[in-house]
Formats: sequence, C-alpha cells, structure tokens
Amino acid sequence: RRAAMDATLAAAWALGWALLLGAASMAFNLAARRSSRLSRRVGGMFDSELRNYILPMIGQALIQPTFCIIAFAQRRGPVWEWLFGADTDWAAMMVLSYSAGYFAEDCLVNFKDNSWLVAVHHIFCSLCAYLLMLSDEWVGLLIVLGQVMELGSLCLEFGDLRMMPRRLSAVILVITSIVPMACVVAGLFLRFPQRFAVGFMALTMQIVALIRLNEARVYWNKLSQAKALRLNADATSADAPPGSAELCAVSR
Repeated sequence: RRAAMDATLAAAWALGWALLLGAASMAFNLAARRSSRLSRRVGGMFDSELRNYILPMIGQALIQPTFCIIAFAQRRGPVWEWLFGADTDWAAMMVLSYSAGYFAEDCLVNFKDNSWLVAVHHIFCSLCAYLLMLSDEWVGLLIVLGQVMELGSLCLEFGDLRMMPRRLSAVILVITSIVPMACVVAGLFLRFPQRFAVGFMALTMQIVALIRLNEARVYWNKLSQAKALRLNADATSADAPPGSAELCAVSR
C-alpha cells in the first residue's frame, strides 16, 4: 500500500485546475453575451445554454479519459493493487485534481445556471475527488467508476446537442449508473475499505447513481410524452381538411 498524496499538494493541484477552468468558464460566459448561438438553450436533459456544454464535454471526452488511461498504463503493480490500493502517479492525481477543480469552479462561476441538485452534486463530487487524492485504498477503482459515470453524462450532453439520439443517451445514463453501483457492492466484498473517508465516497457514489437513475426515469417519461404529442399532432394534421393548416397559421 503506497502513501497518499500530501494534503497541501493535493489542494494546490485542485486549486490550480479550478482557477484555470474558472477563467475558461468566464471567457465562454463573456463570449455568450456577444453571440446568440452560444447563449441558445438546446433543450434535452440539462436544457442549458450552449456555452455551458463546451468545457465539461472537453474534460469528459478528452482530458479525464486521457489521464485515466495514462494512469492505468503506468501502474507500478498488479491491476488488483492498482484498483484497491493507492497510486501517487501524476496522471492519477491529474484525474482527481481536475475533477475537484472543475466541480468547484462550475459550482461557483455558473451557480445561476445550476439547479440546487446539480450544485449539491458538484460539492460532494469535488469533496470526494479531494479525499480520494488523500486516500491509500480504492483509488484506482473509484477513478475508473467515476469515468464510467462521466461517460453517461457526456452521452446526455451529446443527446442534448442532437449528436446522438436522446433516448439512447438516457439508456446509457442508466447503464453507467448501474455498473458503478454493482462494482462498489462487489468491492465491499472483495476488499472492504478500512478508512471512513473511502466508505463515505463509496456511499456517495451509490447515492449519486440512484439520483441519476431517477433522473433517467423522469427524462425517459418526458421524451415519451413529447413523442406522443408529436404523433398526436401529426395524426391531427393528417385528418384535418385541406387548408386548415393555413387557417391555423393565420390564427396563431
């Protein structure tokens, strides 16, 4: 079992990412004031302005997976020990410090755009990422499971932007919530955590996954209702007498 990262160094890395990403967020916010395209709401699960999708998608699609792959490739022991032990490899710490910094800055810079549920999510995820940097067990496993959940969020963003079917993004959200829950439960049997902080992080992941499952259910129902309304509107238009569409357009 390797030693965890020094608390001061971990805080410095997280703060550095928070300042860098916060500056980028403010730059996108300023650009959105001059561009109607960036300030356009896109609908979907998050139904936020386009500017709020750019930074998280870059992190979820490029930065975090890259550091995670490097961390796994540079592990200094067996996969089992990498998953359930601690590894102070720089790439593993970059994944965690980036996550802590991003969630913290987004909660502060874009607090007006985030719901209370998203704000609470950001606070706990930032705290868990920082605690994991100080942990000496379960580091690799929680990093991997965190990336699985980030994949689900990324697919939701793709769905909001119409870059993939929205129903498919909801299905992926369910899958990327159930898999981490199952892995955490399995991890408890394989190597029960000895630290309270690790148990807290495992419990937090379960709670977040349950909330995501509920949000996926609500979103699926919303998509189903929207589809039913479209089908009903199409059927009504097909049964309407000739010229009624023009009359309706005039009346509106």
